[in-house]
Amino acid sequence: HNSEESIELYKKLDLKCLFDAGTPRKISGKLLDVNIIPEGVINIHPGKLPEYRGCSCVEWAIINDAPIYNTVHYMDHEYDTGPIIKAEKYKFKSNSNYIDIRSKVYLEGCKLSSQVLRSIQNRIFIKDSAVNQNSNKAKFWEPIPKDIEDYCIKKANNHQYKFQIL
Repeated sequence: HNSEESIELYKKLDLKCLFDAGTPRKISGKLLDVNIIPEGVINIHPGKLPEYRGCSCVEWAIINDAPIYNTVHYMDHEYDTGPIIKAEKYKFKSNSNYIDIRSKVYLEGCKLSSQVLRSIQNRIFIKDSAVNQNSNKAKFWEPIPKDIEDYCIKKANNHQYKFQIL
């Protein structure tokens, strides 16, 4: 997605907006140029921004007994720092296990992304309406270590995650 060939293709297709859903490589600064993608590059992030930037945010939220969110935001030159378009908080059934939680986050993320992209396409939402993140609240989370991930899964499977109430 960052190659010169890809960038030329985006220009040729006259794309107005790109959507990122967990690409394994950082988006090139060239793609963030409004001359290439005028409506910006949008990302769905499984975490509450700016409090949960980075990796494994669902797992860290379970560990911390914090609410789990999806946040749609514009991408910029740093990870998970761009202006926020929309965020949703989720609650889970009391008998939800780890797979239920993760599945719901991804399913709801698809729905939320679709709503946001439709509102951009229909000009209901304009780029200038996005809200800048409060960097004072920001925290970057590293990929979760295996032992802590195992604890997180056990905690969720044993229904000990505090926000499992619906």
